[in-house]
Amino acid sequence: MRMKKPTMTDDEILQTVQHYDLVDTALCYTLYDVCNGNLLSETTMLNFMCWLNLRPTTPPITVMHGEKTRCCYFIKVISDFLTNTQFRDKWIEMTLKSAGLSQALFHSHVYGAGLDDPEKFQNLQDDIVEAITKASTYKNELKIPLNKLTRSIEKERDKKHHQR
Repeated sequence: MRMKKPTMTDDEILQTVQHYDLVDTALCYTLYDVCNGNLLSETTMLNFMCWLNLRPTTPPITVMHGEKTRCCYFIKVISDFLTNTQFRDKWIEMTLKSAGLSQALFHSHVYGAGLDDPEKFQNLQDDIVEAITKASTYKNELKIPLNKLTRSIEKERDKKHHQR
């Protein structure tokens, strides 16, 4: 009989992440320009890094009007680059919650992020890949190879292209 993995509570995860970053500092640094004023309302670099690492933010991170779906996609992609992937599901849940996004929205729209504005979505994908590439040159310790992300993005583009 298969045993269920014990899950940590939100409080236990918050206690744990106070001691180390879930999203590498170099990656936070390069993603800041992708998000600040584009997906998210203007915020400081420190606030953005705190948000990605499940630490308190002041003021709270807010998603720009019309960017909820693309923000969900962003969170999904970045979840593949956590320094400790055992926290992936909880990290997604808690990051969504802290940005005022629901899990229902995430699950229903994360793969339809480019349908409303394909060019804007393409730019987001390109910006994320560029940020991850830069971060990997700053610190070559990201857990998922960049070519896996690129293949994943190309598959999504092909799928969306065939849906039109």
